[in-house]
Amino acid sequence: MRSDGAAKQYNRIYLGVISWSFNHIESEEMTRDDLIEYLMAHPPRPAISRAMNEGQPIEFFGGFSHIPPSNMPGWVISITTRFKKKFYVALRVHKIWKHQLFVEMLESVPWRYWDGDKSKSLLYKGDRPELYERLKRWQLKQKT
Repeated sequence: MRSDGAAKQYNRIYLGVISWSFNHIESEEMTRDDLIEYLMAHPPRPAISRAMNEGQPIEFFGGFSHIPPSNMPGWVISITTRFKKKFYVALRVHKIWKHQLFVEMLESVPWRYWDGDKSKSLLYKGDRPELYERLKRWQLKQKT
């Protein structure tokens, strides 16, 4: 990845008003599939687009209170290519422009900020909440 910042590109879409509380969406309830469809329409890399179009495994990790380095809240999705390479993609809600999502590649998943254990919504719990809760506890222990 280039270090001059040019490699970081953000894709935006209007999705209605997303409240800053991050625990509900005021206009309409979004689903896991809505976020994956958005990612399919705005992939940050061609390899991700290829993997998604080929039907490769996609795992929805759910909601995060903030995602470093920008500390905006959002969701994280994992895409595995046919060559078994994993990509972690964040869909972030901007602090000021709450009606926009930003797509960005992550090097790792910030499990300590996973919010699925605080919500009843599947949009925040993700595909395998029991596993994610264990990963969150493990990462919290590693940081102390």
